[in-house]
Amino acid sequence: WRVHADSAHITRSGDEILLVGTVEIDTLEPIEDEPMSIRTSDLVVRQDENYAETAQPALIRTPTHRIEGQGLRAWLDRPVRVKLLSHVRGRHEIN
Repeated sequence: WRVHADSAHITRSGDEILLVGTVEIDTLEPIEDEPMSIRTSDLVVRQDENYAETAQPALIRTPTHRIEGQGLRAWLDRPVRVKLLSHVRGRHEIN
């Protein structure tokens, strides 16, 4: 994963990282043969668990899909799982 954020804060214990402002997450290797990108803001990352979450709007993109919703939970170990929590809308291309 490549992660970019406007700024970041690490908790005293070092268990959590708060990525503040706009957050961009991109795969370095394809997932199920497709690259994936996630755009959101104010993301909390639990480093030891490879888990991230936010209550903010989120957008997930692959070359064939675009899914957006309010709130996100992501488990970034393989198998990667990303869950949008509400107001989910998607656009999918059928090949």
